[in-house]
Amino acid sequence: MEDTEDIREVSIHIDGEIKKNLTGEKEFKGKFEIEGIEIPIPKDKRHVVINFNNKGIGSLVYADFDSKAPYTYGYGTIFTKDDFSEVGIIKGMSTEDPIVIVAPAKSKKDAYRLSNELIGEYIDVR
Repeated sequence: MEDTEDIREVSIHIDGEIKKNLTGEKEFKGKFEIEGIEIPIPKDKRHVVINFNNKGIGSLVYADFDSKAPYTYGYGTIFTKDDFSEVGIIKGMSTEDPIVIVAPAKSKKDAYRLSNELIGEYIDVR
């Protein structure tokens, strides 16, 4: 990520529970919304189950069904601290020119620092 990249403020709304599943891995169940980001899932159906590995990495995938069949929408990869106090998201699965969302960040400097801490091992977030 270079200084010339488009940087804008967004709000992330997280409402749910974090528990350990049967295998001892962290699991989040609840609502996860990124304000201003349109996804093809109705607002009332944006519940997710995110299973995290031991490094705090999981897939942000919305799943539901309509009258015809089940469907999924994969938003991206999520990186968190144990208590969700810090969150990083890479939209899509490509590391080429990714869209990165981090929280909490009050400035561009905070965003770069947090990006490097959470996802710097996986993509270049300079």
